[in-house]
Amino acid sequence: MLKINEIFYSIQGEGKDSGKPVIFIRTQGCNMQPKCNFCFGIGENRIPIVYDIKNNKQKKITEVVIGDEIATLDDKPTHRIIKTQIKNVIKTKRKGFYRIQINNRNIYNVTPEHPFFTKRGIVKCKDLKVEDKIISTSNDNIASLVMLEKLNNLKVRGLEKNEISAINCHIDMYTKTLTNNKKENNVNYIKNYNKRNFENLKLCLKHYLFSTCLSCNKNSKLVVHHIDSNHKNDSYDNITMLCPSCHNRIHRRGENFWLNRRKDNKHVTVKKDMYKIVNKIKYIDDEELEFINFTCGPNNTFLIDNMWVHNCDSAYSWNEGKEMSNEEIYNEINKYNCSDIVFTGGEPTVQLKEIEEFEKYCWITKNLFLRISIETNGLIYDDFLYEIKPIMISPKKQNYDLKILKRLCLLPNTYFKFVYDKDLWFEKIISELGLAVKNIYIMPEGKTKLEQEKNMEEVIEYCKEKGYNFCPRIHILVWNTRRAV
Repeated sequence: MLKINEIFYSIQGEGKDSGKPVIFIRTQGCNMQPKCNFCFGIGENRIPIVYDIKNNKQKKITEVVIGDEIATLDDKPTHRIIKTQIKNVIKTKRKGFYRIQINNRNIYNVTPEHPFFTKRGIVKCKDLKVEDKIISTSNDNIASLVMLEKLNNLKVRGLEKNEISAINCHIDMYTKTLTNNKKENNVNYIKNYNKRNFENLKLCLKHYLFSTCLSCNKNSKLVVHHIDSNHKNDSYDNITMLCPSCHNRIHRRGENFWLNRRKDNKHVTVKKDMYKIVNKIKYIDDEELEFINFTCGPNNTFLIDNMWVHNCDSAYSWNEGKEMSNEEIYNEINKYNCSDIVFTGGEPTVQLKEIEEFEKYCWITKNLFLRISIETNGLIYDDFLYEIKPIMISPKKQNYDLKILKRLCLLPNTYFKFVYDKDLWFEKIISELGLAVKNIYIMPEGKTKLEQEKNMEEVIEYCKEKGYNFCPRIHILVWNTRRAV
């Protein structure tokens, strides 16, 4: 059984086989979590908070649990407030972090690689500068998302038998006080009136016979509501009692405001000038703190103290997915007329044994020969990798092992791909391993089309100077942030 995140047919978007039609099998799992650098530290300073949408309250990051739904922003220009769900929480102790002060007030301990959304784009903590503006929002804006959740999750119950009996009893007692209870002499009687039960309940509420809302269960002045919104349906099964707040939500009054559909074009989003300013930033290397990292889905960003930050860029690939048998995977790839398979992730090398079994299954049972390639971070070595062609190794700046990389680079058809960084950290690896220029691919940093285009020219000039292969991310340039394309 292989743990699979997704299987899809596309073109290879990076590296040696760029542009070639392939079937991607994205595996679930990651071997970098213990050393993950997307973390906030817990020290003597104030503990950062996130906004728990489900429970409508602020929550310290030390209290966050798997399944919590927290606030974030979408990646559109309006930065509309949306929700995302906690998929995993990791706690670890570490040294080497940055202590930053925001708005001359709050101080945060943050790992060097943690990305912030700023006015000048996505910036890692170590690259933040004094006066940088971090995109943020406010609690008032988050209230818009909370309101929508209330609109969508409102539940209402009908009247119960004891409540109907109380209504009828009260009406009988009240009508006896009228001058004449005969229909023809009663000034309140209207012939063929189709809302008598509605008026009876309305009268009971006027006399404060009931005070508990049948939606939120709070005590309040109540109004009558038709459950199916048909005012001609006056059955007791169709009417109920609500507080004015729930009644407004039921009729979705104000929804245009919360959904940004007001006629005056006013809407609740992040204002252009809503930022938090970096005042101080200092690297701390002699202090050990506990750090917390949690990943989210489907949106891999979150708001922490209302600041917009990014998390692990492929967290969905180790949080989401299911176990699939060799037969199930074969049936899925058999839909496409292609035998070139790329195992990516996550980190596929944590399931090398299962990948080897799948290859044998296809060859022995289905008489299907697969040309398998693997994309890996280069932290695991296995003899089975001799059979993989090509192997695209992409070491991560915050976590690589030169001893393992030296063994991997001796394998046939091994290529190295590095994300360009101005400090050129990867040149140490290139020098230590003695890599051939033709086997080196340099890729611009950026998770969106706009960021890729912004950084491409500088990377191209660097590749021209060094003779390396320039490696654009075709998927992002064509489909931006869409997955499985």
